[in-house]
Amino acid sequence: MLGTFVEIEAGGANEAELGCAVDAAFRAIGRVESLMSVHDPESELSRVNEGAAIHPVKVSAETFEVLRRGLELSRDSDGAFTQAGAVLGTPAFMPPEQALGAINKIDLRSDVFGLGAILAVILTGKPPFAANTT
Repeated sequence: MLGTFVEIEAGGANEAELGCAVDAAFRAIGRVESLMSVHDPESELSRVNEGAAIHPVKVSAETFEVLRRGLELSRDSDGAFTQAGAVLGTPAFMPPEQALGAINKIDLRSDVFGLGAILAVILTGKPPFAANTT
């Protein structure tokens, strides 16, 4: 989700409660995805990117706080906390276009690739790609 590997661990004796807790955690992650995905034209972040320079865009409290904090970090770091065009992420979960820095080719399919990589870990316990880093 959002091109990020998510791992949730839950411990305890009551399996029903654990299942509910894990389901709730994934619902919360899904909510963030629906608010913040740059690949979903209906997400709040996409609507802000598209229209904020033209007209006010109403957003949830969560999105407002993320944007407020991002502006604060940018101001405090003179914009150094991000680099335009930087390739960020976990290589084993990156689609080829992201790993190559072909930002103009990243779209919804890139998220599907990342989700597939996460599913591979869930099913096999190993990342889909592993390589020597030296």
